[in-house]
Amino acid sequence: HSKMILLRRCNITVCFFVTFFHFTLPFLKGKDNNVTKKHNVTPTHSLEELKRLNELHPQSLHLLLLFKKNIIIGGTLNFIVNRNCGMIFYNMINYDYINLQPATIQIFESINWAKKHNLNYLDLGVSQQPKADNPLTPHPPLINFKEQLGATTIIRKAFQKIIN
Repeated sequence: HSKMILLRRCNITVCFFVTFFHFTLPFLKGKDNNVTKKHNVTPTHSLEELKRLNELHPQSLHLLLLFKKNIIIGGTLNFIVNRNCGMIFYNMINYDYINLQPATIQIFESINWAKKHNLNYLDLGVSQQPKADNPLTPHPPLINFKEQLGATTIIRKAFQKIIN
């Protein structure tokens, strides 16, 4: 298995995995977790779909996990999209540990990860409100959080063509 301990601070251990052997993120296990309850959403991918993506694109999916005393307190799934760009696809935290600011640590470590892989860009992911009347409605607090970390906001336009 591929595991690398990057740092220990505040008794938090940060690990990157390039295999899904240790993939035990509680956020992908369904409705009985605090992330799903708080946001009333389900993940875009199932665990089986992520495993399949990892088989199709080996070395392109990198799982970052934060541990506090062997408890997973957050996780980020980074994709290498192409030779220039990486993307944070999932950035989830256990809200019982929000005082440790795991989301900030995960983005900081993902930026370092992108540098290590000689990527010129790191897409911090969408910042929308999927439960709004228009699911593409921007989510200002999330945008503000990302901008405070140095991100530049780009609006992804979506077009729909209705064919009768």
